[in-house]
Amino acid sequence: MLKLENKGKSQTKSRNKIKVFNYIWEKESVSRTDISKELKISAPSVTRIVNSLIKDKFIKEVGSIKTSVGRSPVKLEVNKNARYIIGISITKSKIHIVLTNLGREILYKETEKLNISKEEDLLRTIESKVDNLLADAKVDSKKILGIGVATTGVVDFDNGIIEVWPPDKSIKNIMVKQYLESKYKIFVRVDNNINVLLFGEYWFKDHLNGERVEDLVCVFCGEGVGSSILINGQIIRGYNNNAGEIAHMKIEQNGKLCTCGQNGCLEAYISIPSMENDYNRLTLKADSFEEICLKANQDDKIAKKILHEALSKLAIAISNINVLINPEMLIVSGDIFEYFEEAMEYLKSEAEKNNFNVKLNELKWSKKPRREFMIEFNATALIYEEILKID
Repeated sequence: MLKLENKGKSQTKSRNKIKVFNYIWEKESVSRTDISKELKISAPSVTRIVNSLIKDKFIKEVGSIKTSVGRSPVKLEVNKNARYIIGISITKSKIHIVLTNLGREILYKETEKLNISKEEDLLRTIESKVDNLLADAKVDSKKILGIGVATTGVVDFDNGIIEVWPPDKSIKNIMVKQYLESKYKIFVRVDNNINVLLFGEYWFKDHLNGERVEDLVCVFCGEGVGSSILINGQIIRGYNNNAGEIAHMKIEQNGKLCTCGQNGCLEAYISIPSMENDYNRLTLKADSFEEICLKANQDDKIAKKILHEALSKLAIAISNINVLINPEMLIVSGDIFEYFEEAMEYLKSEAEKNNFNVKLNELKWSKKPRREFMIEFNATALIYEEILKID
């Protein structure tokens, strides 16, 4: 098994074993010589590690690499179906589950509506979905490396607890990690869905031509505002898991009332209900957000004014983040970027106007369409990070 030992020679050996597996996993097909050169591990050590990984069925030999001189080196690649990872995404109304192999291929997926009135309802629903997956996919639970869970709400990351269930705030302290680990004897990691979205982008290297970006920020604008910050490859959580909650960053002193009960929060301006209310109050209509965006695209002055004002507030928040942590890349997503054609460029322009130093304008911008979301797949990155980490 891939496990980092605590001290001495055992730690060095296990560290190198994880390094070698990680290298093969990322490169997909390599030779022992490649591994030795790239990782600066002696050839005898590489041979010992590779033999151990083959014995454990994590990797396999798959023919040879053609060369013009000398003996052809043997190719190594990950044995995709040697182990599996389960990814789960829990929203306010649905649960999504996938089974992936070590080749990052989705072998099984299912979605079901949620009907939650108490803590046990959610835990038993998750259990039912995992049981169905194992039965339908005909997978032995002993071959599951872990279960990654992405969920709505504030999460106690260390203990895997959903502190408050957003659709019904009377439901608190749902002990997802403890329940699933007790049931399946499998490692479980639980995190907030926006954190998982961002961490999956980082882990699976979806940006900058497959190169990992170490400093990332993700902002999602929909019915509410979600956000996450990753610095040096680590999600910033803060003292009690509230870091990065820009939804409640104060944008205007004594401003609009937010759903949290405070005034002037970002979410009071850029959320869909807020923008719909502002437009419909001025026009005496009952248009949906998509209809408002369509009108703005057709140069409706009121619609455009409402959306521009909301984006200007978001630009203030992004400028604040930029000057505080200076990330390399910002990922934005949500309905306003799907439906309002000039949203991205307008937001970028407004944010750059706020920057005191032109170097802050070097921030890279990326838009993630909602159709590309698969947070349950990104949740598998929580397990990869655990089994492949060496620091």
